[in-house]
Amino acid sequence: MNIDGLVRAEDAFAAAGGILHDHNGRWIIGFTRYLGNCGNCVVLDSELWGIKGGLKLTLDWRFERVLIKTNSLEAVNIIQDRDRENSNSAL
Repeated sequence: MNIDGLVRAEDAFAAAGGILHDHNGRWIIGFTRYLGNCGNCVVLDSELWGIKGGLKLTLDWRFERVLIKTNSLEAVNIIQDRDRENSNSAL
């Protein structure tokens, strides 16, 4: 699963999306999610929403093994961190 999220600075447009592919890199399904025009959103929020959406899709398709690829080390660290009190994310 490849995930990406964005927040456009000039108008606060936020979206996330990604693709699911098999172990050979063949495309299975893609998805996008419009997150709204949120003035207080940061890219990390959209990355996390993308990961959540991708994981929901993998559950819907009943995949048993999933590798998540994201360019957001901060999102990975938040997911791996067991101490959620330090996170400002709504997720």
